[in-house]
Order: sequence, then C-alpha cells, then structure tokens
Amino acid sequence: MAQHATDEGVQEAACDAFIAIGRNANLEAFVQTNAAELLVKAMAKFEKAFQLQWKACVAVAHIAEKHAGASAELGKKGVISQLVALFWRVNGDDKKQPREITLQQQVLWALGALAAEEVNVERMKNAELFRVLWLILGPQEGPSKKELEQQRWAAMNRSSADKRASRASRGSGDDNPRGSRSSGDAAFGRGSRSSGDEMAGGLFLTVPLVLCRVWTLKELKELCKRPPPEPEKKK
Repeated sequence: MAQHATDEGVQEAACDAFIAIGRNANLEAFVQTNAAELLVKAMAKFEKAFQLQWKACVAVAHIAEKHAGASAELGKKGVISQLVALFWRVNGDDKKQPREITLQQQVLWALGALAAEEVNVERMKNAELFRVLWLILGPQEGPSKKELEQQRWAAMNRSSADKRASRASRGSGDDNPRGSRSSGDAAFGRGSRSSGDEMAGGLFLTVPLVLCRVWTLKELKELCKRPPPEPEKKK
C-alpha cells in the first residue's frame, strides 16, 4: 500500500486483504505495523471511490470486532473522523453526490464495532458523532399542510377509482371487504412511507445499540444546538 499509495486498484485490493485478515488472521501483526495508518490514508485519498470506501468500512468492522488493540490503533490513526466524514459526504446534501444509504449503514456498523473500546467512544465525541445520531434518531419533520392536502385528494381520487372498478368487475357487494385496503387508503394511511423514507428508516434500524448508549436523545438534542465546526480548507 505504501509503495502504490496513488493506485486506487492496489488500495482497494489491500482493503479486500484487510477484510480477510479481520475474519481469519492473527491481528498482532496489524497492530505492530503501520497497517492501520495505511488503511486510513487510503480512505482519505480516495474519498469518492465507492467500492474502496465500502470495503474499508467492512475491514474496520471485522478488525475492530476481533482485536481490541487493533480497534484502538485504528481509532488512534483517525479512522473515526474518516468514517464520520464519509457518512456526511454520502448523505445527499451535495447535488453532485447522491445519497448512499447502504454505505452509510456500513459506516454505522464500523463505528459500532469501534465503540466497544472506551477510548474510541471519546474519539467519537470529539468527532461530533452526535450529529449523525441525531439526524437518524431525532424527531423527523413531517409533511407540510399543503403536502398533506395534496396527499388526501390523491388518496380520495384513487379510492374512488378503485370503487368504480370494483363495481364494474363484481356488479355489487362489498367494495372494500374487511381486512383489505384500497390503494388510496394505503397511500395515505397512517405509517405509509415513500421509498426514500423507508430507506432512511433502514438507518434507524442499523444504528448499533452500543452507539445508542453513548448519549440520550435529550443530550443529542442539546449537543446539536452547538454551531458545527467550520470545514477545513483543503490546501
């Protein structure tokens, strides 16, 4: 990795190797060499390389779960800051970068594995992980009054169309048998969600329990009232 630091293919292959090492090998060598530093540098160098970032997250999760020393070493070399930055990079805030829910899930799993070490939890506090958790666990803004009205009319129109179609096909009888729902009801029913909302809900289910224990919801809310740090200017 050190000899081919600018070769994305080599760095990605190295992440594959780290995954295998995390699953099967003795990790003492990982701790005693500069492997953790090289892994973090690859993540920093190739920020937009989806496959490399994905594999790096998987590698971190496996290594951190298996070896406390390796987990602490990864944290020491800055992997937590890299993971938090990666989460925000693929959150869809930038129009040029679509939201990548599945990659965000990998980030959360890696952070969950790292959080088994108390020293890494302190690093997560310094990296302001609380902003990520509040985004996922905090109260979500509901639709506006205008959007609700539009949904209601759309649901009513679909429901009316369903009933007319049902009468035409069956002649008479119960248009909406007990236990069934028209498409209009389903579209406007309580708890209905768009596909985007369902994907975002996947993040809620992904948050490892160990991360939920770091802060209470009240603490997350108070912490997020602080102004975020100014982004570092790239040299």
